Amino acid sequence: MKPPHRPLLTPRARPWRCAAAALTLAAALPLAAQTGAPSPATRPAAAPVATPPDPATLLRSLDCMIQPHQVVQVGSPVAGVIERIDVDRGERVTRGQVLAQLAANVERAALAVARERSQQSGEVATAAGSRELAQRELLRASELQGQEFVSQAYLDKARAEAQVAGGRSTQAEERRRLAQREVELASAQLSQRTIRSPIDGVVVERYMSPGEYVEQKPVLRLASLDPLRVDVLVPGAAFGRVQPGDEGTVVPELIDRSPYKATVKSVDRVIDAASNTFRVRLELPNPGNKLPAGLRCKVALGGAVTPPAASVAALLAPVPPTQAEPAKAAPASPELARVSAAPPEPVKTVAVPTEPAKAAAAAAPPPEPAKTPVVKTDAAVDDVLVAVEAWRQAWVARDLQAYQAAYVEGFKGDQASAARWLRQREERMRATRALDVQLSDMTVEPQSTGRMHVTFRQAYRSDHFNANGTKRLVMVADQGRWRIQDERTVGP
Repeated sequence: MKPPHRPLLTPRARPWRCAAAALTLAAALPLAAQTGAPSPATRPAAAPVATPPDPATLLRSLDCMIQPHQVVQVGSPVAGVIERIDVDRGERVTRGQVLAQLAANVERAALAVARERSQQSGEVATAAGSRELAQRELLRASELQGQEFVSQAYLDKARAEAQVAGGRSTQAEERRRLAQREVELASAQLSQRTIRSPIDGVVVERYMSPGEYVEQKPVLRLASLDPLRVDVLVPGAAFGRVQPGDEGTVVPELIDRSPYKATVKSVDRVIDAASNTFRVRLELPNPGNKLPAGLRCKVALGGAVTPPAASVAALLAPVPPTQAEPAKAAPASPELARVSAAPPEPVKTVAVPTEPAKAAAAAAPPPEPAKTPVVKTDAAVDDVLVAVEAWRQAWVARDLQAYQAAYVEGFKGDQASAARWLRQREERMRATRALDVQLSDMTVEPQSTGRMHVTFRQAYRSDHFNANGTKRLVMVADQGRWRIQDERTVGP
């Protein structure tokens, strides 16, 4: 039996058969790359061994915030109309300095009357004379009764009159001492109409003007700037490397960027589980109030200070973005190896590109892979936590300017306009004398749009309202800092 007839490949058909085999092999290569099959010339690289972060490296450059050592809302202990205010925003004040004066005409008049009453001596002198006369009468009656010239009843009457005269003299002395105490009371009431500075510092805000009625609202806000307070959130991996008494190098975000020495005053003993950070507070001497409060800064802690020549540059140098490692190629499966090694099947029709098309394809640059923006997640989360803490502190201190700066421009909340929202916040801050806001169970979720979702439990306490709830802030990077774009309560 004759074998089946197989057409012979003419010299003209051989190039087509070669081209078909080449195209089949080219189609198999992307499939092998997608399934992770390595090429014969490459071998899978060994996976890098993960090493724990060095605590000294973590403490070398941390974000921090410079805050006033003390912020005081100065009000009046009594209600009244403001007569004058002697200081304005930005002025320095000293402890005991007169800041404002309330109308005190009635109190001044009451003090004058009390002083006049305390200086009266006629009643005391009259009572003293009556007592002395009664004592003499009693002595004579006693002598006469001994000689039996007067009766016993006369002697008893003289004795009673002497006792009454002595009591009246004592009452006169007591009324005089009471008048002196009334002078002290009137003087204290008058001093309450004078508002004095409780600290050495500067005037941060002036809330009221002469002629306004003050009752429970603060009149001025003062801040103590020497020393300053530096708050920094430290990664939990560095716990135990920072102790009270350690020194740190603080570099404020100013033009000259000079480093300053600060001393660690307190270290939190509880690590926040949501952010895996703990708070460290430093004290920064500020003689002459050279540095303002409210500055963002960089700090080096725990002996991680760099040499003087490069300290400022090292603290302020940006952290290089972490490049994603190339995906490791998986070993080829046996099925794919058999498909790749099998000879290509005959192809009946193949479209061969023309020479001009080949030249254009060769000249065209290879397509660039899509670029994914690299987000420095750890640094961004730290910045967001610092921004949220600054927002909370401004709220507790009722610092309207710093509180407004924590939001994006034009933020209006649930109000019709930004101006109405700001006016509402100002009225609520002024109406509150005691305020405390605590945040817990905080989580930060980076979003693909570049925003940060910050969710936490909020405990609000004031002198007339208490509330607990779960809140979410939408944070965006705006003008070099993270600000609140949206704020809402998401749960009880």
